[in-house]
Amino acid sequence: MSVNSKSEAEAIFWDRIVYLGVAFIPSSLFHLGLIFTDKEKTNKKWISLGYFFSFVFVFLSQTPYFIDGIYEYSWGVHSQARIFHHLFLLFFFSYSSLFVWNTYKYLKGASKENFVQVQQIKYFLVSFIILLSGSYAFLAAYNINFNPLGAYLLELLSVSILSFAITKYRLFETKALLTELLVISMAIVLFVLPFFMPTATLKIAAIIIFSLYSIVGYLLIKSTKKEVKAKEGLECVVKERTKELADRNEELEKWYKLTIGREVRMAELKEKIKEMEGKN
Repeated sequence: MSVNSKSEAEAIFWDRIVYLGVAFIPSSLFHLGLIFTDKEKTNKKWISLGYFFSFVFVFLSQTPYFIDGIYEYSWGVHSQARIFHHLFLLFFFSYSSLFVWNTYKYLKGASKENFVQVQQIKYFLVSFIILLSGSYAFLAAYNINFNPLGAYLLELLSVSILSFAITKYRLFETKALLTELLVISMAIVLFVLPFFMPTATLKIAAIIIFSLYSIVGYLLIKSTKKEVKAKEGLECVVKERTKELADRNEELEKWYKLTIGREVRMAELKEKIKEMEGKN
């Protein structure tokens, strides 16, 4: 919509709508990486700081100090980056680089014997590196003639790789993933909705609806994660019990062989004694 806009105001309007989501890419990606690498609890300050900056840039993106004016290209138009857009790029690439580095370190520290885990990390890292390479779309905001529409093809490729990893290597718990996607997708729609309301009363009503939905959505995600965690805990208990039973069976088998071998040996000795007595 932005690229094919017929006026400067229309192009800027649609580009500002895009940044309502783009502003959360670095913080949410960084957060996802920490969850995936089991480092969320030790980095809560960095996570909170990331989301704080994302919310700040959401509001700044709606001002002429973030984007204003347009560049015209053969393939369409694109808004011009302003001072706060430069700062956003610094934030974007800083948190994205932290995500890549943390995940790469996790891959290097993974046990090579656990083939499935190594494959999970590899697909996870590669898919999001491809996704981040789509950020070249920012170039058009700096009067560099690169058609940004190719970035969507990279995003499609990234999602395809993730889908493959989910189905083949159980990259994510599907139930929890689908629940989060549904809740977050609806939350984004409800978050954007107040910007389109024509009156102050409807804006307030939309904000209230968004707030209530956020609370319910959070409880739903929390409940789903708790259920998944309980299932994983049960699976771990079953694996431990299975291993204990296997070890016990192995010990019993050794004891059985030892006992049978002893009985056989005793029988052989008795036969030899009888033979010796017969000779005497």
